[in-house]
Amino acid sequence: MKLKNTKNNKSPALKRLSAGAFALALAAAVSGVSGCAGVAVINPPLPASLAARAFHVNAEDIQVASSPRVGIPVELAIAEAEARVTTAPETTAAETEELKAREIPETTETPAERTTSEAEPAPPETAAAEPQPSETEPPVTEPPVTEPAVTEPLPDAEVKPPYDFSAPVPLSRTVYNDDYFADALFIGDSRTVGIQLYGRVKAYYYAKVALTIRGVTTQRIIPDGEQRLTIAETVRKYPNSFKKVYICFGLNECGWDMRTFRTTYEHVLETIREVLPEGTPIYVQAVLPITSAAARKSPYGINNTKIDNVNAELAAMCRDGKYYYIAVNEDFKNSNGDLSAKSPDGIHMGSEGVRKWLDYLKSHVVNESLYDWGE
Repeated sequence: MKLKNTKNNKSPALKRLSAGAFALALAAAVSGVSGCAGVAVINPPLPASLAARAFHVNAEDIQVASSPRVGIPVELAIAEAEARVTTAPETTAAETEELKAREIPETTETPAERTTSEAEPAPPETAAAEPQPSETEPPVTEPPVTEPAVTEPLPDAEVKPPYDFSAPVPLSRTVYNDDYFADALFIGDSRTVGIQLYGRVKAYYYAKVALTIRGVTTQRIIPDGEQRLTIAETVRKYPNSFKKVYICFGLNECGWDMRTFRTTYEHVLETIREVLPEGTPIYVQAVLPITSAAARKSPYGINNTKIDNVNAELAAMCRDGKYYYIAVNEDFKNSNGDLSAKSPDGIHMGSEGVRKWLDYLKSHVVNESLYDWGE
């Protein structure tokens, strides 16, 4: 490629501009981006000095094609132009002498050869010397400082109370969102099935219509490959999947003898607790009330008096076994003790009641860091 000869009717500035533009074009030709079929090969980029100062190169520096050295490689021509651009300007003889005059003369003597007169002077005194104590004056002694004995905790120290298992889980400081249940296991009867259907909350649900507390260890209702497991067997097989457990039974057991009911419930809780990682919280939920109309229609004689007796037994069982008792029933009672939430049959919850139920659970969570658990 040769530069096209033009008439000498252009100004020197325009000539330098054209030469600089050619330098940029030439550099771009050897340091661009080439691609084929979606594969890009990036060549080494243009040197920074050429890219930044191309228009400061003289025209004769880049007249590669019109010079006698037309056959030299383009890369070598650019390298020579780059060398001329970045080379520092030469100094004249006068400038060299001036620089030498400014230089600090070297010293060859050692510190021991220096005389005392050359030593650095001491800093001037800016304050009078302190008066020295007289030899006849007795020394001044200060009374010893004694710190008062600490007989009680500091006012700002928080004393953690022991958790009271004889009371229901209190209102927690933090109200959690639905993500809190992602690693929770819900075990229960048809009311727990309602949480799964209407709560629209991601969790583990091991529940079945008409299931009783005894069925947790006897009924194989959980599909596991080609076989079915009981709830207890499933928890034993996958103990690390559950970070908290919510269990609710008692409505279908209202006709049971209370001693049998409690013994069976305790056996289920102990079976689950012994296979879960230590410290996994187990929440025992109170049985929700029913409406008076549903009580009158019940073929099994279920009523709110029997439900209250079941809940009292559950509270005592949690106190003795150190389980978390959640009195969710108190939030669903009207002034007569009947179910206050909307219900299609006076027993089971609809979507509104389920959301209220879940909101109660999210606001009644035991934060174990707030309590003293002893040894």
